[in-house]
Amino acid sequence: MTKREIKIEQTTLQRLEKLSKPLEDADAVINRVLDEFERRQKPETYLPKEREPESEEEYEFTSEEELPDLTHTRVISASIDGVYIPKPRWRYLLNYALILVGKEVCAPNQIGTIFSLNITTGRKTDTGYAYLRDINISVQAADSNKTCRTLIKATRRLGVKVDIQFQWHAKDGAERPGKFGRIKIEPTG
Repeated sequence: MTKREIKIEQTTLQRLEKLSKPLEDADAVINRVLDEFERRQKPETYLPKEREPESEEEYEFTSEEELPDLTHTRVISASIDGVYIPKPRWRYLLNYALILVGKEVCAPNQIGTIFSLNITTGRKTDTGYAYLRDINISVQAADSNKTCRTLIKATRRLGVKVDIQFQWHAKDGAERPGKFGRIKIEPTG
């Protein structure tokens, strides 16, 4: 990745900050704005592909151990506590949930211990870490299975609803190549 310094007027920066979401830095916001611009220029290239309804299997479960193998999957759509997550990825979903946990359930520096994650206080973006500025910690990435299990534990602690649609890639090593799945978690209590 080539880094280049650019100058942005204060008013432009303020506009970007209004568009930012909990998991985004300036680069992510700019990319989201560019994606939307490109989508409007060529809407047909951004429409989701039609899929066979019978190819989707719905997974509803009471514990994260009941999950299927999520190796070689991609998230298609997701919502946490009724909030739609644009451009969802397993890691983004977990980061979103961790921010909520760090704001509502426990001190951010306890998150690593509670969920068995590698975290560090402050900004760290090398070796797979992502900075969550809203709670001032950096979290190291994990595989999709651990990420989803941790996401489930975090949202259960929050007591919120989760709805994730995903697809296995059509490749060797995928549990159900080309098939779709859905994970739905309802709050308990």
